[in-house]
Amino acid sequence: MKAALLLLPLALAGCGLFRKPVPPPAPEPRYVVGAAYQAGGAWFYPREEFRLDATGLAVILPDRTGLTANGEARDGSAMAGAHDTLQLPAVARITNLETGLQVLVRINERGPASPGRLMGLTRRSAERLGMGPGTV
Repeated sequence: MKAALLLLPLALAGCGLFRKPVPPPAPEPRYVVGAAYQAGGAWFYPREEFRLDATGLAVILPDRTGLTANGEARDGSAMAGAHDTLQLPAVARITNLETGLQVLVRINERGPASPGRLMGLTRRSAERLGMGPGTV
């Protein structure tokens, strides 16, 4: 009986060693406008903008894991992009003014939060527009 009582704490302590790993957060896409935020020393004010027509530079977003600003799983092979202030998600037609190539992308992320940069594009979106490594 004493031996069983002595082994009981060891057995209970061992139960804590076999915990299941915590799974990554599950994607829960949702509509987001969002509050004003500061990034890269500048303030951004998200808003609903259904007819935006803008010309500017785009950058290629780094491949990362996790969730986007509106709760979707990040995927560098998706036709997706980032914008500092558009509602999320949004669909945008992007045109490479040098080549004339156009793509439709799903805007599901905030960014690029770089001075002078209008959009961030996934690797796949950038490739379809004819943007290579190191291009803007």
